[in-house]
Amino acid sequence: MLAATGSDVASEVLGFPHHGAWPEGQTAVMLDLVAPQIVVISVGTNGDRYDHPNQHVFDALADRPGIRVMCTQATNKCCVNAIQRRPVTSALLDAEARSAGLGFQQSPTGCPCAGNVVIDLGTEPVVVSPSHTMHVQMLSSLFDRPQCLRSIPSSDTSKPETVASAQLPSDIPRQGRSLEVRG
Repeated sequence: MLAATGSDVASEVLGFPHHGAWPEGQTAVMLDLVAPQIVVISVGTNGDRYDHPNQHVFDALADRPGIRVMCTQATNKCCVNAIQRRPVTSALLDAEARSAGLGFQQSPTGCPCAGNVVIDLGTEPVVVSPSHTMHVQMLSSLFDRPQCLRSIPSSDTSKPETVASAQLPSDIPRQGRSLEVRG
């Protein structure tokens, strides 16, 4: 359907539609047309009820190495009883946000994964929070099957990617455009 419009829908950042639920035959087409560097999926821990995000969405993202994928909350697709990790992930993400001079807000339910995702949309999109290194380390140590790490080559799971940064130094002016997706 997107291809039929003939519109240029390319974007460096994609807020994945409908909590990561997308028709199976159209997911790859959408990702190819948008060609994002960063994908944020706003989903709740209790998304299992609706099968959000869909597994074929994670599979399509994994087929495109180098896309940074972040879900606002962890689901049971990433580990059994994701909600049990809430105290630890909340504390880690809160400390990370504070170190970047940001606040941390979370929903009253659910287990944050990336939590509040803050992206500076300057000439290159930069994930301000959570940092790539912290997010990878947290997911690798707390979750058995972190779906969002599947698009990162295994040799790169310990190194920050070129798009990501822990924070922008205070002496670099912000571009005035930013995006925040709250978990």
